[in-house]
Amino acid sequence: MKRTAGGPAVLLGTLAATGMCCTFDPSGIPGATENSIHGIDASNPDNAADAGVAPVDASTPEEPPGTTWAELAGVEVDGSFGEWASAAWTVFDHRTAAHADLYSRSYSPSVRVQFAARSSSSELFLAFIVSDNDVVVDSDRIWDDDSIEVYLDLAGDASGLYGDDDHLLILRADGRCLSALRQFPTVKCVAVPWSSGYGIEASVSWEELRAGYSPGKTIGFGVGVNDDDRLPTDRDAQSPVDAYYGWFDSSRQPCKECCRDWEHPEPWCDTSRLGTLILSR
Repeated sequence: MKRTAGGPAVLLGTLAATGMCCTFDPSGIPGATENSIHGIDASNPDNAADAGVAPVDASTPEEPPGTTWAELAGVEVDGSFGEWASAAWTVFDHRTAAHADLYSRSYSPSVRVQFAARSSSSELFLAFIVSDNDVVVDSDRIWDDDSIEVYLDLAGDASGLYGDDDHLLILRADGRCLSALRQFPTVKCVAVPWSSGYGIEASVSWEELRAGYSPGKTIGFGVGVNDDDRLPTDRDAQSPVDAYYGWFDSSRQPCKECCRDWEHPEPWCDTSRLGTLILSR
């Protein structure tokens, strides 16, 4: 990734220094528009188990850490999850997350994220099954509610500051989705409400990502989850949500200057500790 004197990387660092969110406020970034195709499929069964996907034990760390695979298979983004039944799933919760930010003293860990990736020659597909006892969607800024964040370093160079080859996608529990750094890529996503949480299917075009697909290619990849339980936030907290968990490779050395005044490195402002997504297992 190229470090530049201007553009998204510098704007992102500036927001990291002044933002009031566990992620950041992209409203000041040119091109941070909600350019998405999205919706909610309310016809699906009101139970995450009926997605037809076997649960993965969150207490067992994956091996190797911070690595997941995108199997070669196309997916219809329709909220059914049936095509994901045989996918290679990865899971994390408060016990196995690479990092957790807790912003309310009364917060009780209540989120578990199971995710998988697939790819065709034209699109990257992502699926998330989120167990959450209280799904909250009531803010103007979608990253202030229950939502998933996806971090992509398409060059796989882990260079720190976000640059032209890096992307941050935010997918909210109601199916609103956002490409946070620029006007591309268009994010197609569908959310499924369940009594025990929510599911999200999403896809982005390799062409719009300005990256070519090739089997065996590796890219930097990370996942974050924002949990909003409507709890009172501590006075000195840096976020309006109650908790944030991140999946990335915590064994890597962070970029100390990338997140400016933030108290510790985070994947939304530092690509150096993103995990690895391998295309076609």
